[in-house]
Amino acid sequence: MKSGLVSNVQAWIINLASLLVFLFFITPVTLIHSMNWLNPPLTSFMLSQKASNPQSSVQYEWKSWDEMSVSTPLAIIAAKDQHFSTRPGFDVNQLKHVLRTQPLDSSIHETSAISQQTAKNLFLWSDQIAWGGLESWLTFLLESSLDKQRILEIYLNIAEFSPGVYGIEAASQKFFYKPASKLSENESALLATILLAPRPYNSTTPSALFEQRQRWVMNEMKALDQVAFIHEFAEDGKNSTYVNLF
Repeated sequence: MKSGLVSNVQAWIINLASLLVFLFFITPVTLIHSMNWLNPPLTSFMLSQKASNPQSSVQYEWKSWDEMSVSTPLAIIAAKDQHFSTRPGFDVNQLKHVLRTQPLDSSIHETSAISQQTAKNLFLWSDQIAWGGLESWLTFLLESSLDKQRILEIYLNIAEFSPGVYGIEAASQKFFYKPASKLSENESALLATILLAPRPYNSTTPSALFEQRQRWVMNEMKALDQVAFIHEFAEDGKNSTYVNLF
């Protein structure tokens, strides 16, 4: 009787360990590596939205790097992560600061560099949950498997700019009634500022704080070396070919 119970417990532990390895190692490694060639058709944020409100709409249209305005990735880098091209996926100094100054149950969204936010949007489902080691593991996999241009391209396509509005193309159509390829520097800066805003953007009466942040993004864009920026990312992803799954 005892030996049978022990055997059952051992089998259960082995099965659970196998499931955890599959869920947290094999599956994300396979999915992320496939993004070298395949564009993600959806994200966990989109699935979470539909699960919580099946009647809600999801606006999402993939656009390749070449189909975006040159000013858009520059604006996102200026606003969100100016060390994106050189850091290993994490803003370590900012993370240490937040951990020292904020309670454990507070949001750590402020520490999310672009790679971290990309990992979270793809595989997790809330900015209010400190995913800790899992988010770090997914970010490490992204940085290890994909080049910087590809990570930024994915982020630009899956970032949520407004409830149900995912990616730069959907945001461009919603706020400016034009394709992402036609965005001006000022418009790109506005969309980048939306990603910094603590609440949904009101296009009819933007707050003074929002307008101040937009001006800051514009100034940061001018401060960055745009020519060097474009050359760096063009060289990084010049031999890449991706397939849209829609």
